[in-house]
Amino acid sequence: MGLISFLKEKFAHRKEEKEAKKAQEALDNAQKEEASKAPIEETPVAEAKEETKSVAETPKEETPVSNATEEPKPIIKEENISTPVVEEKPVEQPETENKVAPEPVKEETVSESEKEAASPIEESKTVAETKPIPAFQPRVELKPEEVKPAVQNKLDEPEEKELSEKEKEKAVEDKYVAGLDKSRVGFTDRLKKLANSHKVINQEYFDSLERILIEADVGINLSMELIKETSMEASAKNITDTKELNDLLIDKMFVGYANRGGSFQTELNFASSGPTVVLMSGVNGVGKTTTIAKLAKKYKDRGMKIILVAGDTFRAGAVEQLTFWANKVGVDILSRPNADPASLCYDALTKAKNEGYQLVFVDTAGRLQNKKGLMDELSKMVRVMKKVIPEAPHEALLVIDANTGQNGIDQASVFRDSVPLTGIVITKMDGTSKGGIILSIRDQLALPVKFIGLGEKMTDLEEFDLDKYLYGLLVGDEED
Repeated sequence: MGLISFLKEKFAHRKEEKEAKKAQEALDNAQKEEASKAPIEETPVAEAKEETKSVAETPKEETPVSNATEEPKPIIKEENISTPVVEEKPVEQPETENKVAPEPVKEETVSESEKEAASPIEESKTVAETKPIPAFQPRVELKPEEVKPAVQNKLDEPEEKELSEKEKEKAVEDKYVAGLDKSRVGFTDRLKKLANSHKVINQEYFDSLERILIEADVGINLSMELIKETSMEASAKNITDTKELNDLLIDKMFVGYANRGGSFQTELNFASSGPTVVLMSGVNGVGKTTTIAKLAKKYKDRGMKIILVAGDTFRAGAVEQLTFWANKVGVDILSRPNADPASLCYDALTKAKNEGYQLVFVDTAGRLQNKKGLMDELSKMVRVMKKVIPEAPHEALLVIDANTGQNGIDQASVFRDSVPLTGIVITKMDGTSKGGIILSIRDQLALPVKFIGLGEKMTDLEEFDLDKYLYGLLVGDEED
């Protein structure tokens, strides 16, 4: 069984769910059309309108009103009123006024009740005048750590609590499919177009295959090796179908990934006791600080006590940026302006041991791999960490931007001379068509890709899953 057939069989539930969704949508549309064609009964509405009109047009009986106004006349005494003739006229005038326009009296009573009911604006003005303290002052007094995490939890936690394990798994699959869409277009779709445009397998076809692999950042050496092995096996098996040849190439690509050696572990290597120290490194602009925030949120949601260490004292604004993320995620941070990064690491690890922190993420200055002074500083940080915790750092992750291509491989080889790298984090995978970078990393460095960034949201950093990656890169939600 070929790799693509295996992936389609493993993720067959996605196709079934998609077909079921289409069937349900078709059923809903049919029901809507039937409902729109059904006759609308207007008689009850018309009858109701006529009834309301008849009720509104019925004249009011004025006899009780006249009796009520005529009765007070004999009660008037002459002792209080000296001229009864003059007094009779004002008595008669209210009768006519009440009959003709009783509304002014109602307006006075209604307006008073309305004023009482609709007076919160005026009351708020009076309250504001009597209490000069603004209403938002308590919020200002609250620490950012107490406010921002609550907002973040409202946005993210309800979705995670409502999802079942099966739904969570499907959500991760959707992230891989959506995040690798550009890579799939730049690699798999180009292979399909090449196979459809060539009926004969010749040297020109293999040259086009090699070009597609190199442009997908598989690497020159690995691309040439794959083409050589594929052509030899194709001639041995007398393969003449271009689609069958492409399937053979894909099989060799990812079987080679598994045979290159190195660990496949994607979970962090946690310490048996005490805090686990994770050292994050990488050049400027790869998304290192944001990746630290996403990792902190991932493990904070698992109930861990986390502290961030602002070891990037070289770049202006780096400490403020990490502080912002720490407040947003709701974790602690240790920073000191213009401090030596190594001494800051010493204090941070000491604090983590004494105060029971479970996870420590150490940010480092984004440095160019060809700056020896900065690379030596990174080695010094590692040496100082070991004085506090001999096993530290338990993880040394290098963050690589997927858009940098083969330059990321050069970065990793130089960083590995200063830091004992244990894994790679690939960021911005959703913004590139160079999905072969992961194969090249595995081939040249024999390091596992532990996390992959598939979007910009805080929850879009996922543990690397080879099967989901292959499915998103090679199959996706294609139409058969």
